[in-house]
Amino acid sequence: MKKILIVWANSKISNEFIDTYVNRYKFYNTFKNKADLIHYKKNNSQNYILDLNSIGSIRMFLQKVKKEYFSWVLLFSSIYKKDNFDDIGWMLENLNVNIINIIYLIDKLIKNWNIVKQSKIIFFKDAWTKQPKCWYISYSIAKNIIWDILPSLSVKYNNIIFLWIDMGPVYTDKIGGEKDIFYSKSLIKLDNPLSGLINFLNFLINEANFFSTWSIIDFSWWTYLIRNNQKCWET
Repeated sequence: MKKILIVWANSKISNEFIDTYVNRYKFYNTFKNKADLIHYKKNNSQNYILDLNSIGSIRMFLQKVKKEYFSWVLLFSSIYKKDNFDDIGWMLENLNVNIINIIYLIDKLIKNWNIVKQSKIIFFKDAWTKQPKCWYISYSIAKNIIWDILPSLSVKYNNIIFLWIDMGPVYTDKIGGEKDIFYSKSLIKLDNPLSGLINFLNFLINEANFFSTWSIIDFSWWTYLIRNNQKCWET
């Protein structure tokens, strides 16, 4: 059974992916702290604490998985909060988690031979950073820098496939009219976009002939076409 490393298993998308394919893959899931991990109980998985704002936590995690070999890595980790320029430390944490330390983690996993050759490492980005919401500067910067880093990663580690999925709104726990408003942000209307993304992820990681490292895959439903002519909005 092939092994998948899920970085930030609290993600709604990752939870759906794990639930759908729990009998097909062995999952290695990470959580920011013990409180998140203790409530997570799913079959066929190994669970770890991994605080991406702490190099020490990353090193401890690497030590625990030093004998594991992952076929794929899915990076759902992210901090998504409005900037607070009265708290620069928090903004630096945002950049650490969304850029610097995630690259550090990937670099060490590859150098330590935790990732098999021809493995796919998949990043996720919000399509709306093309027309961002007001005052989410550090988040937008982080996601765009990751896009700039992918070519360098692809050249440095040319036996690994780096992919990028540019996403629109695929999941909400809102109901009724609020749910309709959430999905109205997209130009295209789909009945179950989360299911489509999960199935697409499964195709990507399994398709041996999908070898296009540094590819940017649009799963945005063209959200930025709607927002491009709007003023900054808040939710």
